[in-house]
Amino acid sequence: MNYSYLLILLTFLAVFNTNLNAQEESEMKYIFSGDKKIKVSGFIGPIMEFSAIQNEFAFFMGGKGGLIFNQKFYFGGYGEGLTTRHYNKQWDIDKIDDKGYYGNITFGHGGFLLGYIHKSNKPIHFGISSRIGWGAINTIPDKDIDHYYYDKDDTYKDHVFVAIPQIEVEFNFTKWFKINAGIGYRVVAGIDKEIIFDDKNSKMIYDKKDFNKPQGTITLCFGFFK
Repeated sequence: MNYSYLLILLTFLAVFNTNLNAQEESEMKYIFSGDKKIKVSGFIGPIMEFSAIQNEFAFFMGGKGGLIFNQKFYFGGYGEGLTTRHYNKQWDIDKIDDKGYYGNITFGHGGFLLGYIHKSNKPIHFGISSRIGWGAINTIPDKDIDHYYYDKDDTYKDHVFVAIPQIEVEFNFTKWFKINAGIGYRVVAGIDKEIIFDDKNSKMIYDKKDFNKPQGTITLCFGFFK
């Protein structure tokens, strides 16, 4: 038997197989390729946020929902608003009443929700998400305090942009219910330093440090998670 021919044949097969593997590895891969079926499901649920406003405990309540692609990526929307009571203490000149308060602060925002779930089939798994939206910070005159300097129906509004990235842990309880807990940071942009509202040039000041705060969330998610 001529071993040189056998060696040449084995060498040719090895090189050919290597070329095939290299070609497969070099082929472009796509997230949404035609050879894989994309499984689409959805979820909805209430969201509870724990944070701070002016270094005081603040609680937000709202909801979120969206579509989940292959139980890995999701896209949707959210909306939430401040439920605890806070006063605007950033007030100058001589219009502070005897309690040092000017009016109640309200803060609400809503927009888009983006997220990634890592190994969603595990009972406990992790993920990342971001809420990106728009809203407004309002100061509403306090009806319980007698003010003499302006109309009680006046509301001073500041439109803002909000971004809240966070990391999350999820607990799968059933194929239709899970709890999501996350921690992150709320960034509020576009806050006006002063608002002029009368002829005397009086100022109402919102400071970004009063709203840019760490935050944590708990969400009850109802949907299809299989």
